[in-house]
This record gives sequence, C-alpha cells and structure tokens, in this order.
Amino acid sequence: MKKAFGLYPKLDPNVSLLDIAAAFHHARQAGKATGVLGFCYGGLIAWVSAVRGENVRMQPDCCVGYYPGGVGKFAAEEPACPVMLHFGGADDHIGKDQIDAVRTAHPEVEIHIYDGVGHAFANPDRPSYNDAAAKLADQRSLEFLKRNLA
Repeated sequence: MKKAFGLYPKLDPNVSLLDIAAAFHHARQAGKATGVLGFCYGGLIAWVSAVRGENVRMQPDCCVGYYPGGVGKFAAEEPACPVMLHFGGADDHIGKDQIDAVRTAHPEVEIHIYDGVGHAFANPDRPSYNDAAAKLADQRSLEFLKRNLA
C-alpha cells in the first residue's frame, strides 16, 4: 500500500483515459454497448471518461464510480453520458466538498452516500469493507448499468 500511494501522485488521468479509450473502441468494433466502472482511482477515471471521453473519440453509454478520489478537480466538467457515483459517508480520503462540487454542478448525476462507511467500503480486502453498503452499491450499479446498456 505504501508503494501504491507513493505512485498515485504520478498518475495522469488524461493518460489513463487512453487505456479506457482503447477498450472502448474494441468493444464498439464488436458492436457492444459500453460502460465504464471503476473503484478509487478507477472511479475517478470513470468520471473522467464521462467528461473527457469525447477528447479521445469515445462516449460511453454510462459510467459508474466508486469513491472517486479527486473528482472535485473535474466537477465543473460536463458529463456526456449518465453517471452514478458512490461515496462512503465517513470517507477520510474524499472530502464532502468534492461530493458537493459534483452535486451542485450536476444535479442529474446519481450520487449515493453510505452513512458511517469509509473509503474502499466495497473492497473485501480492506479493513473498511462494509458488506451491507457494498451489496447495496453493487445492486444500484447493476440496475443502472442494465438501464443504460440495454
């Protein structure tokens, strides 16, 4: 974890978006609907896919982000598809200001906050895992994906 957190600041969402675009174009060539779903940094990249995907010639049908750290930096940018975001109400990595920035700029974005749970609440390998919150978030995500990818 220490090594991973040391590398995190070196990640560039615009470069990571190129990997998502490659997968997107592969899926589209196969005639598939496309959704982007990610956790933590991947959750941020799901949001970036929604707001900057058109810069790399992609527009997913929908995006889902679980505890997308740093989303506040991109909150003012306009999503080009439906988006659902999940946050732990006791997340010590993502401030309420980031959630409020997205909510204020985009009231149409489905935002779910799970009271009393922390960051990575859906990761069974982390101490912050919360089974009830993870199951509810997964259920909501699956319904959202079915609605937007059907």
